[in-house]
Amino acid sequence: MGSGLPASDESTAKLKEDACASQTLLPQLRCMVVGNMSDASMISIVPPSQDKKIQVIVRIEPGCLGATGAEHIDAFCRFAETEFEIVDPGFTCWTFLPRNDKSLAEIEYQLTNKRLNRAQAFQYLSVFGKQLEDFEEQLHLHLADLIDRYRSR
Repeated sequence: MGSGLPASDESTAKLKEDACASQTLLPQLRCMVVGNMSDASMISIVPPSQDKKIQVIVRIEPGCLGATGAEHIDAFCRFAETEFEIVDPGFTCWTFLPRNDKSLAEIEYQLTNKRLNRAQAFQYLSVFGKQLEDFEEQLHLHLADLIDRYRSR
């Protein structure tokens, strides 16, 4: 039963609906909005403290590094962490791990050591003007670039 929206708009609408139903995240975040609320160009968000940043755990399959990926995956994860330090540093902490257990999610979000579901991650990122789908797409694009750079070293 479709709503008449394109599939990506439907999934975004569903995430927004789920985020509204789960109002447990924003009280923990406690971001401060500074500026004139009537002038959107004057609004800025004070970045959260280190313990309130979203922890993005990315599990990388060794095979993405080629036939000998298992030998390189730990070094690549360290390389990726240093490269991702500059990606959304105001509200994001990155952790890269080998994905040796396929039952674990490829991307996991945590806040104050508590796992977030997709609706909560959507809600958190929206505070910073980010869409979850766009955030993950950029993550995959940047990661693909890093893999290419790492393999050509």
